[in-house]
Amino acid sequence: MAERHNDSTKQRNRRVLTEIPTAPGAYALILDIPHELAVPVAGGVRLSSGQYVYCGSARGPGGIRARVARHLRAEKTAHWHIDRLHPQDNSIAVICVDGGTECAMVEAAMRLDGATMPISGFGASDCANCAAHLIRLPRATDPKAIADALRSEDGAPMLIDKLGTISLRRSSRRASH
Repeated sequence: MAERHNDSTKQRNRRVLTEIPTAPGAYALILDIPHELAVPVAGGVRLSSGQYVYCGSARGPGGIRARVARHLRAEKTAHWHIDRLHPQDNSIAVICVDGGTECAMVEAAMRLDGATMPISGFGASDCANCAAHLIRLPRATDPKAIADALRSEDGAPMLIDKLGTISLRRSSRRASH
């Protein structure tokens, strides 16, 4: 798989990272899996080719940018379930919600037409609320439609697509703590 991670992919990933906030929050990686993929979780599962959304949270140092940077790195130890889907090669867009939660993103993504959870527990081993954090969508689902669906009280999503086009919509209303 490493041979697919070419210089243009690395340049694209570096460009994408500069636009991602360093604040804590939630993110969704939109993945295009080009062929059936064996996933060594849950006793071994095969994902069919198609479009997937993985929702995660980033609350540690560096926030969303640091977590997404790790996912887009080619050289890393597989730690999270998402690492087995080779996000550095298969990500086509990133959606970020500054201050958002992965559970709210999963709930919103599941309301999209044709959304299913292909692997129970995937990415949600530490979550008491969600059956999984990986959602399969019909292949033709537009990343902008996904970003619009992920709007929540947590904030407005920021969509960064593979072409480097950025649509930034921040919520003017912030929760006070």
